[in-house]
Amino acid sequence: MQVLVFIGFYHEARAPPGFEIRKVSLYYFIEDGSVRLCEDGRNLVSMGFVTNGELVKRHKIPKTPNSTDFFTEIDFYCGAHVNIYGKKITLFDCNSFTRLWLQQRGRPSDSIPIPDQYIHNLEVTRQKEFDTAESHGRVAIMTGRSPSRSLPAPRRQG
Repeated sequence: MQVLVFIGFYHEARAPPGFEIRKVSLYYFIEDGSVRLCEDGRNLVSMGFVTNGELVKRHKIPKTPNSTDFFTEIDFYCGAHVNIYGKKITLFDCNSFTRLWLQQRGRPSDSIPIPDQYIHNLEVTRQKEFDTAESHGRVAIMTGRSPSRSLPAPRRQG
């Protein structure tokens, strides 16, 4: 099974401040023309969500609502802007197999620059992951319990 894998981003207006730009992976299955869209799990974990990050399950996606015209491999390349169910996604990178596949067909395959806000989101996410891991370590040392176990309520002094 051959799968083209693209990395992209979209703007989510309802996201918490600092997480408006969201990273996604788009999988295009060459054999049947189906598409799967997943959000980067690090964004979700840092915002407190526990989910597999799947935005769109694998199926053929119409280019517009109620259309019989579906996305094909011609629609996906580095630098492409695609609208999938209202999410305006910019594809900025791809994996090595996809890059080679695009080059063999004379299609754009070079990565494009990503917005500064996306870079800021990555930095914030990494810091939150570090802070969470560090605090879980302190909890384990102080209580002798794994952070996954429920902790007793704090005692009031006085």
